[in-house]
Amino acid sequence: MFNFLQRAPKASPVIVVEHPSVDPSPTPPDAENLNGHANEHAAYDAGTAETAIFDHKTSADFTPRPGIFGQDAARTALALVAKSKPCAILFVAAPRTQGHAQVLQTLLTEQAKALPHSDAVAAVSSFDARQPLTMLRLPADAAETLTQGIAEAIEMLSVTLPAAFESDSYKVARLALDEELRSGHDTAIDALKRRALAQNIGLLRTPLGYAVAPMHDGRVVAPDVFKALPEGLKAGVEAKLTAFENELSGVLGNRTTLQQDHRTRLRDLDTEVATLTVRASLAGITKKLASRPPITTWLEALSADLIRNAALFVAASRQANGHARAPIEIAQDPALARYRVNILTPQTGHTSGTPAVIIPQSLERADLCGVVHIPPPGTALTPYAVTPGLLASAGSGLLVIDARELIAEFGAWPLIKQALAAGHVRPADAASATARLSNVNIPLDARLIVTGDLEDYRAFRNAGHDGAKTVRLITAFEPTTPLTRETEREFANLVSAIVTEESLQPVDGAAIAALMHDRTQTASGTAVLATDLDPVRDVLIRANQNAKSSARAVTLAQDILSALKQRADSEEPFAPQTTTPIIPEVAK
Repeated sequence: MFNFLQRAPKASPVIVVEHPSVDPSPTPPDAENLNGHANEHAAYDAGTAETAIFDHKTSADFTPRPGIFGQDAARTALALVAKSKPCAILFVAAPRTQGHAQVLQTLLTEQAKALPHSDAVAAVSSFDARQPLTMLRLPADAAETLTQGIAEAIEMLSVTLPAAFESDSYKVARLALDEELRSGHDTAIDALKRRALAQNIGLLRTPLGYAVAPMHDGRVVAPDVFKALPEGLKAGVEAKLTAFENELSGVLGNRTTLQQDHRTRLRDLDTEVATLTVRASLAGITKKLASRPPITTWLEALSADLIRNAALFVAASRQANGHARAPIEIAQDPALARYRVNILTPQTGHTSGTPAVIIPQSLERADLCGVVHIPPPGTALTPYAVTPGLLASAGSGLLVIDARELIAEFGAWPLIKQALAAGHVRPADAASATARLSNVNIPLDARLIVTGDLEDYRAFRNAGHDGAKTVRLITAFEPTTPLTRETEREFANLVSAIVTEESLQPVDGAAIAALMHDRTQTASGTAVLATDLDPVRDVLIRANQNAKSSARAVTLAQDILSALKQRADSEEPFAPQTTTPIIPEVAK
């Protein structure tokens, strides 16, 4: 269940840490003094007032209270998490035991539920080649509405746009424009022909275009006949030929103008048809999100791009030879990828509607920051080319990292700290672990929770790279608690809970007292009780086996003492080692 850490903290410059007035550096009691039953303890008498609550009782007489010592105080201390602002960095200190890890995970999950929801982040096309993507901030409910609405609109346009350009009304309008072009050109040529014939000049169409020639009695004058004409007559005809050639050039030049005008009018017709169709398809989503100005602004840009590129839908329909395209074909069409909406942060965190709690298994840059898959040259960057990392995936929730892992991964801390300070993260180029894309910035709202014991805190504080006061310390659990009547009763309740959880037979009151005695020591003249219950669970299981071996239905003090000796002599103790991560691997 547990991922025992093998890496030692690396030495690096000091980081100054902001924390409450509580002294963060008390030295934890020596582990040998806490766990060895043969060690020196505070004076202990099972018959005193402090232990009288165990007399003539068993674990069944106490109220099972699952958990560990101090979890109510820890819940109060961790209230600072829910009050923290986005991009805050908090160090939560707790002993490295299985019990503390499990309870801390539960408490952090509770705090995440109290965090306010922030807007989701969606990667969308900006329809600008200079910066092809933009990050759109929008409420979580609007993110789902937008994603679904755009997908439905694109699917609808794949049918309605081709149909609009195949409609009878469009064809009639197109034929009318073509006829105007042909008619305008032919009318000008015919008029020139008539005027030229009136002056015995013919306007002839040849394989290479139009030409002018002298005419007589409706027939073209042969070249040798024309050369034989008197010079005066021939000069007059040549002047007419030159004049009509110039007019013909003007008419032909005007044809180019007519063609350009024809193309403009065709484009206007196509735009008009596409505009009516696109606006109809986007009307529903535009109405739903009319109160979100950033979204409506982007929808206007989307509409303009769809109108400009309506031919994409028509061409795809023609390639399908009139067959209807399946929704999955439309969704996966590379030509339409620019119109997708890629939500980069959790829309509602978890299915329960709470912000996420992310426990990374890797602190590599690509895993933390995400990657951008750069397309081949000449291909536009699309929204789904961006794969968000863990920093963005945490949404407005918590990113929880073990301090030892953060120290061991040399480049992770500066990277995370820089991203949180800037309020956004820059994904890496998928083809290069070190490259960055300066034009893709994903906004961040997550809080960083660093977990470890107080020794880890000191190591973490010494592993920084500057003196900025960026980290706040929260001491969630202390390694010991004063021995009082209240803590004695709490100990008995916790033992009762362990007995219930492990399906053990009842434990005698004197046995509970003996077990508590093993967990007691003197600190500064005061009797204190170790809060680590992992050894308690181990000893209770061993003692239960001892009692059963002796055919006893109740575990007695002698079974506890025997179990303590077995545990002390064991080469491989049951109890988790002190390197247990604060957050168990099962939570990742």
